[in-house]
Amino acid sequence: MNALVMLVVLAAASDAGVPAPGGVAMQALVTEVNRAKELAMPTAAGAKPSEKPYYISAFLNEAETYDVWANFGALGNRNHATAFSVATRVRVGSPAFDNTNFQDQGFGFMFGGGGGRRAMPAELDPDLLRYTLWLALDDAYKSGLETLSKKRAYLETNQVTEKVDDFSKAPVFMLDRPRVPLTVDAEKTASLVRKASAVFLANPVLQEGTAWYRSASKEQNFASTEGSRHRFGEEEAQLQLSVAAQATDGMELRLTQRFAGHDDRDLPSEAEVLDAAKKLSARMGELAKAPLADEDYTGPVLFVDQAAALFFLSTLGEPLSNAREPLGTRQSGRMIDRLGKRVAAKFVTAIDDPTITTWNDGKRDVPLWGSFPVDDDGVQAQRVSLVEQGVLKRYYMSRAPTSKVKETNGHARGEQGGVGNLFVTTSAPVTRAALKKRLLELAKDEDLEYGLMVETADERVPRSGSDGVRLSSPVLVWKVYADGRESLVRGLSFKPASPRMLKELEALGDEAYVLNLEHRGQRTSVVAPAVLVKLLDLTRTRQEFEKPPLLPRP
Repeated sequence: MNALVMLVVLAAASDAGVPAPGGVAMQALVTEVNRAKELAMPTAAGAKPSEKPYYISAFLNEAETYDVWANFGALGNRNHATAFSVATRVRVGSPAFDNTNFQDQGFGFMFGGGGGRRAMPAELDPDLLRYTLWLALDDAYKSGLETLSKKRAYLETNQVTEKVDDFSKAPVFMLDRPRVPLTVDAEKTASLVRKASAVFLANPVLQEGTAWYRSASKEQNFASTEGSRHRFGEEEAQLQLSVAAQATDGMELRLTQRFAGHDDRDLPSEAEVLDAAKKLSARMGELAKAPLADEDYTGPVLFVDQAAALFFLSTLGEPLSNAREPLGTRQSGRMIDRLGKRVAAKFVTAIDDPTITTWNDGKRDVPLWGSFPVDDDGVQAQRVSLVEQGVLKRYYMSRAPTSKVKETNGHARGEQGGVGNLFVTTSAPVTRAALKKRLLELAKDEDLEYGLMVETADERVPRSGSDGVRLSSPVLVWKVYADGRESLVRGLSFKPASPRMLKELEALGDEAYVLNLEHRGQRTSVVAPAVLVKLLDLTRTRQEFEKPPLLPRP
C-alpha cells in the first residue's frame, strides 16, 4: 500500500459495521479530485490570477486488521479494527517545473506535493469523506503555491547547472480488484500464541518471550485528474516469535523469527511453530553465554540466510532507490550515476519484479510481500532488470525524472522509486560448504585464525551516507575455524564500507533465502543467496552495559 505520510486519518471500530469503500470511495475521490481543478487563490482586480493545479490525485486506504499476542503463556490484548486513511497530491506549475522535488535548509522540504488536514469521522460516510478530501486538497494546494514560490526564489539566488523536469508522462491505468474481507479464527490464533510463548518459560535466562499474530486485509483506492483509477486489495498474515535477555555483562539481546504470508494457509502448523520457539529459546541461551568480541576484525565475511538478503537490500536495493535528488541537494558517488557501467562482480545479476506473488524454493511456493499490481503513482507495476552480469542497467523509478532516465518503471513506493521484490542471482553458484572453505582460505591470507559468518542482522536497514555503505548491525555472528569449530561472538558492528565491495565479491551461494519485511514503510521482499565478501571492517563494542537483574526470574 502507499507509504505517503497519511495526512488525514479516519478510524472506525470493527464492530461499527463499516462497509467496504467500493463505489462510495471511488465516487468521492473522483468528485473531489475533479472539483479541485478549479482551486485558485483570490486576487485583486486586474492582478495576475494565481496558478491552478495541473495534476491532482487522492488516495483512500482501508485496513481491516486483527492481532493478538502473548508473553510467557499469558494472553495480552486482542484487537480487531478497521481504519481508513486519506492522502492527497497537488502539483502546481507545470511538469517541467512545479512545487515538488525541492529541498533547502531555509525553505524546508517538499517531494511529492502532499498536503491535508486531520479529521476523525466515525465511519466511511460519502459526505464525510468528501468533506475530508475537500480540506486535504485545499491545504495541499495552498502549500503547493507557497513551496513553488520558495523554489523560484531559490533559483534566483543559486546557480543550478542541471535542470530536470519534475514530472513525467505515464499511461492511464485502470484496475478493479477489491479486497477480500478478513476471516480469522480468533480462538485458534489466541491458543497458538499462548502455547508458543509458554515454551519460553522453560528458559530462565529469558526476560521476555512473546508470540504475536497479525492478519490484515487492505484496500487502496486511487483517482487522478489524468483519468487513472484503481482499487486493489492485498492480504497479509504473520506470526512473530521474539525473545529478549541480558548476558552476564549486561548486554541486552533480542532474537526474532517471523513467519509471513498472504493468509493463514501460508503459515506453519502449530507443531512447527512450537518447534521453532524451542529452537529460538535455545539459540538465545547460546548467545547469552557467548563471549564479547575482544578485538576489531578486518577480513572476509560470509553472509547467509536472512543476513545475506539484508546485505543485498543495503548494497543494491537502497542505493538504487530514491534516484531523484531534490533541488538544493547534491550527493557525489551515488551508484545510480554509474548507469551502464560495472557496479558488481560479473557473476551477479539483479532484477525486481513486483508482479510475482510467490517464489518456489524447490519445496513449496513461498509468498512474496513485495508484490503490487500498481504503484503509488497509479502506474502499472513492471519487471525491471537492475544489474546484468555486474553492469548497472536500470534503477528504481517513479514519475520524478532523473537526468539519465526520464520515464517511470512502475516502482513508485511513496514519493520515490523503491524496492518491491528484489531477486539476486549468480551465474556461478557455490555450495555452502565450498563458501565456508573459501572463507577460511581468505582468512588465512589475512593471517587470521578464523573467518566471520553472519546469520542474522537487524532488519532496520541504515541509510548510507557520504562515508560509505552502511550495513545492518549483525545479531548472530559466528567465528568459523579451520578445525570445523563454529562459535558465537557478541558485540561486533560494521564500519561503513566502500561501494566497490560489490565488484570484489568472492562468490554467491546456490540456495536462495526469502526475506519478507517492512522496509521504509513498505512491504518488501528480497530473494538472495549467501554471499562471501573478501574484506570488511567490523569494530567491537566499547559500550558500558547496565547490570542484569540481581534476582532470578520468578
